[in-house]
Amino acid sequence: HYQGWEYRRETEREFRDRELDVLVATTTVAAGVNLPARAVIVQETEVGLNALDVATVQQMFGRAGRIGAGEYHGWAFLLATDQERARWQSWLVAGHTVRSQIQSSLAEQVLGEVVQQRIGTSGQAGYWWRQTLAYHQGSHDVWPLGRAVEFLADARMLTITVDEAGERSLAATELGRLTARIMVAPPVCDALRQRLAGAPVPMGPAEAEELLIGALAALVPKLVQATVGDEHRAAVARMLATTGPGAGAQPGDLARATLLAVSSLPAAFHRAVRQVGGVPYAAMYPILEEAPRYLHWLASQGLLGTVHPWCAIVAADLERRIRWRYLQPVRGSGRLLWACEQMATPVHLDEAVPRLWAAARARGHRGPDWRVAGRPRDCQLDPEG
Repeated sequence: HYQGWEYRRETEREFRDRELDVLVATTTVAAGVNLPARAVIVQETEVGLNALDVATVQQMFGRAGRIGAGEYHGWAFLLATDQERARWQSWLVAGHTVRSQIQSSLAEQVLGEVVQQRIGTSGQAGYWWRQTLAYHQGSHDVWPLGRAVEFLADARMLTITVDEAGERSLAATELGRLTARIMVAPPVCDALRQRLAGAPVPMGPAEAEELLIGALAALVPKLVQATVGDEHRAAVARMLATTGPGAGAQPGDLARATLLAVSSLPAAFHRAVRQVGGVPYAAMYPILEEAPRYLHWLASQGLLGTVHPWCAIVAADLERRIRWRYLQPVRGSGRLLWACEQMATPVHLDEAVPRLWAAARARGHRGPDWRVAGRPRDCQLDPEG
C-alpha cells in the first residue's frame, strides 16, 4: 500500500472486511485512511533519509484495536535498535503536543475567511485571530495577521478601503475568489504569476510549455520536493538531458521530467503504464495530481487579464492533457477535451469523455469546431445537466 498505487482502494476495502490478514504499507496509512487493525508493527524509525516523528508513529499506532470497528484489543510495536530504545520509550510516554500550524498558511486562511464573508474589516480579522489555537497557545501578536492582509492586497487578491473612522474594509477580488475556490496557496500563486510575468514571450508552443513547466517545478512545494530513488535518478537525468554531479536529483527535477513527458511523450501514458522513460509511474503520480490545480488557476485568469494570454492558453491545454493523459492527447488537444467534458454531466465524465474523444478523433476532428448540428450520440447529460 503506497501513494499512487492503483489498487489502494480495493485493498483497503478487503483489509477492512477481513479478507486480507496482513497489509504491508508505507506511512500513507498514518492519516486520512480508516484502516483499523488488531496489531500494528512499525519496522523502521526512518523514512528514507528522514527520521519518523512521534506524531506519525502515534497515528499508525492508533490503527490498533479500534472500538466500533470490530476490535476490542490492540497491540502496537516499534522495532528499534538498542541505542534508540530508551529515546523512543521516553518520546512515546511523553506523547505529542499539537501545535498550531496556521501561520504557515495564514494568507490562505485569511483569504478564505474574507471570501466566505466571515471577515470584512480589520476589526473582524482581529476577532477571528483571537479565536484561533495559535492565539490561545501564546501567539498574541497580530503582526503576522497584518502582514498576511498586506501580502494579499499586494498580490491583488484583496482590496483594502479605509472609511472616515479609520476602519479598514477588506474585500476579495476576482483573482482572490479564484484562488480560494481552487484552494491553492496564495504565496505560491503570486510567485508563479510574477515569474511568468517576467519571462519573455515564447516563440512557440514547445518553448511555452517548457517555461510553464519550469516555473511549476521550481515553485510549487510538492513538485519541488518530489523525489525518486537513487536507482532511478539516471533515468530522470536522461529525460531532462542533463549531466554532471547531482543530475536527476536536484529539487524539481522529477516534476520537470514528469510534466515534460506528458507534453512530449503522450503515447507513453496508457492505463497499464508502469514506467515512463525508466522512471516509475508511481513516483510520477503525485506530481500529475498536484500540477493541474495550479495550471487551472493560471488558465482561469485568461478572462481576468492577470496573466499574459499565452500563459493562460498553454496552461489550459496542458491541464486537460494531464487530466486525460490515458487518452494520449497531443499538444493542442485541450480544446477538444474541453468540448468532450461539456457533453457529459460530471458524474459521467470518466466513461463518457473517452468515448466522445475516440469518436471525434475517428472522424478527423482536432478541435471543437465541427459544423454538424445536434448532440453527439455518446453525449451523457442528465436532464438538469
